Amino acid sequence: SRIPFPADLAQREASGDPRRSVAERYPSPGARAAQVRAVVEALLAQRLLLPQDAAVLISAAQNR
Repeated sequence: SRIPFPADLAQREASGDPRRSVAERYPSPGARAAQVRAVVEALLAQRLLLPQDAAVLISAAQNR
């Protein structure tokens, strides 16, 4: 199953969700893309991700 993170602090508090919201985790659009890129590069280095899959993930993160 999938339970998405709340979008912002107000939504998090309204729902009583104890997890940090997306806005709290990634303060700018570039911050999320940078985090995705770092994780993808680590997975590539460990040979746990194919290069063509890495390109798709990085592209998706930059377009959000």
